[in-house]
Amino acid sequence: MRGELLVVLAAVLWALIGPVSSELVDAGVPAERIGAWRALLGGACFVVHSLLARRRHRPSVTPPGGGPQRPERPPSGASGLGRLRTHSAQLGAFCVVGVVLFYSSLPLAVEAGGISLAWVLMYTAPIWVAIGAALFLGEPIGGRGLLAVGMSVAGVVALVSSVGGTVTVSAESLGWGLAAGVSYSSYYLVGRRLFESLGAVRTYAVVLPVGGLFLALTVGLDVPGAGTLAWLLVLGVGCTYLPYLAFGFGIQFVPSNRAVVLATVEPLVAMLLGVLLYGESLGRVGVVGGVVVVVAAVLAGLPRSDPAPAGPPSPHPPPN
Repeated sequence: MRGELLVVLAAVLWALIGPVSSELVDAGVPAERIGAWRALLGGACFVVHSLLARRRHRPSVTPPGGGPQRPERPPSGASGLGRLRTHSAQLGAFCVVGVVLFYSSLPLAVEAGGISLAWVLMYTAPIWVAIGAALFLGEPIGGRGLLAVGMSVAGVVALVSSVGGTVTVSAESLGWGLAAGVSYSSYYLVGRRLFESLGAVRTYAVVLPVGGLFLALTVGLDVPGAGTLAWLLVLGVGCTYLPYLAFGFGIQFVPSNRAVVLATVEPLVAMLLGVLLYGESLGRVGVVGGVVVVVAAVLAGLPRSDPAPAGPPSPHPPPN
């Protein structure tokens, strides 16, 4: 039960990104700068986490005859820097797609079309994972995967054709929302292998600061005021660092198929917050389309019963 609560907590914290981004836009922070702040602040937390963990687990030896302890040197070739160099190409790709594109497209999608639409489109990520795994990793989609892809396409078409809602369905909002979904899929297609090789904390400690610095140099950053800084801290710490940790601990005690269902709390909470806080509405057809997309995400994420490599337990990778 503790693991399930941690997965749900992570999903709820991720869902808060939409309202926090909206508050920052209203406070005068351009949407393209929100992703830079999120990456920099979240990355700073992971850098501190990584350094503290490394210091805590560093073995020590006592010199002959006693005296102060000194750190034990790692074997030749086993340094963390060497491992980072080995995976530099993957780290670079993940930084560009999973941080620069994803962290910038999501707040732009919220600004262009609203929270509800942005999160439904972002949750097409498992569909892109299934397609990408088939194209680049040799993992067959299977009948259920094809059904999920078809359902997702139908759900997006329903969103586009919906009338009577308050969200803005436009080429810009659809483009940024789908870009968020495509870039989010990189957390499985590229990021998951980095997490297995380097550990997710170390991976985030590299890609988030580098991606955030690139975004900062591209869009420019101003010194935030006290009120704006509070929202930015909520975004970087409460909506990035803490949910990654909570999900990472929780997924260790929750079966994959159960985690997929629990993770769908995120778009549902995001849509609920959009309705309650900002009066958003997708319209009747749009609501049906949103539900279809979420169900398709569940189908795409469920592990297969055959011996073929299974898909991701959730579009959110475990950070530990």
